Amino acid sequence: MVMEQFDRGWKTKNPALVDSSLSPQYLYFTQSGKTFDRAALIATAGSTVYTLQTMERDNLTIQIEGNTAVVNTIWKGKGIYHGESFDDRQRCSVTVTKWNGKVRILSEHCTPIR
Repeated sequence: MVMEQFDRGWKTKNPALVDSSLSPQYLYFTQSGKTFDRAALIATAGSTVYTLQTMERDNLTIQIEGNTAVVNTIWKGKGIYHGESFDDRQRCSVTVTKWNGKVRILSEHCTPIR
């Protein structure tokens, strides 16, 4: 599944694997209301400013309509971003599309669970 490939890319700091999971039009909606484009996400995946100590997904469900799926999941991760430690637990909505026979992540939005 494309989500497993995407997560494996993050876990192994493999930006090429993250890149191969994403639609050319990929967009991440940040918790602060901004957006993070595909190039910025791929750069972060391979950067030393972002380090994951642990990460996991659970409670994954998928809703499919035509060539589009919405993946609902809980993402948990601990690490360091720009020198600041984080310990996140987030509900994520990931839009996945199938286009020309390729399954790719089109967008993602995660909201902290308090």
